[in-house]
Amino acid sequence: GREREEDRTKRRYMEEWCKAVNEHGGFGHWDCAVSRQAGDVHDILAAKARSPKRQRIGFMAGEINVPADFDTMCAEQIREMFEGGP
Repeated sequence: GREREEDRTKRRYMEEWCKAVNEHGGFGHWDCAVSRQAGDVHDILAAKARSPKRQRIGFMAGEINVPADFDTMCAEQIREMFEGGP
């Protein structure tokens, strides 16, 4: 069907929301699309899956320090919390 003013307003706010989330950078990369028929959803998702992805690997390089024992730190305390007792 025809897009109404209400539809255009919703789309504008949806795009604004995605832009704000993406500018924040802490929630991955969001995108949006509108489907007017249920059968369109597969094609829309397939097209989005083929689109280039943004790389964010290393975006905090030099900004934070991760301890060398990060993957084992507090292991005993965590084990005790889950298993109980020392």
